[in-house]
Amino acid sequence: MGGYMPKGLTCVLHRPPNEWIKNGSSDFLISFPKSQEELDLAVKRAASEMPQDTTQRTRSWAVQDFRLVAVAAVGLGGCHLTMLAATDAQVMLHYGAGDENGKWLFAKSVNFLPAHEAGVIEAKALLSLDEMTDQIMFVLRLGKDYWVKDGTRDFAFGLPEDQRLAAVQEEARARKKAEAEELRQRLEKESQAFKQTLADFRKGRVARKE
Repeated sequence: MGGYMPKGLTCVLHRPPNEWIKNGSSDFLISFPKSQEELDLAVKRAASEMPQDTTQRTRSWAVQDFRLVAVAAVGLGGCHLTMLAATDAQVMLHYGAGDENGKWLFAKSVNFLPAHEAGVIEAKALLSLDEMTDQIMFVLRLGKDYWVKDGTRDFAFGLPEDQRLAAVQEEARARKKAEAEELRQRLEKESQAFKQTLADFRKGRVARKE
């Protein structure tokens, strides 16, 4: 589920075959708890605090008895990530970049802290261009040792695409490849030179014995 949290839910009841039950002349209205409204405000604030000239994406999940929202902004400075949750529980974010198979490439951890909004906590992270892939993997730790996943799998959050970023990353990959090839050639030359020096030394030692 993406986007911001709604403030409430409207509904009517149906009694077969064709009776519809309403709250007087209006639909029933179920207001979400105040913390949900505060979470909505926190998401808007987090989005507004992201660096300018970035591409943003927001996604939310139902986790235990609270909502979790991720706000990511991708740009030339890397990926800025803010995670928000409408809970007062003790939560730690364990995250890392994932490859195309959902395999973790590295892992870091950061604790959620109270946000400006009442009943909301948040955690922030920054992935450099070298660390970034097209998705972030994460799990949550509630309390001291209770780990939460997205069902039976780790959470996966697909990052927004930025064409400028793709060009920079491709240039960086090409540069690393060129540097690796240059290093390989240098080591090969040094190895050949060492072998030649060793051969000359052995040849000279045989000549001296004769």
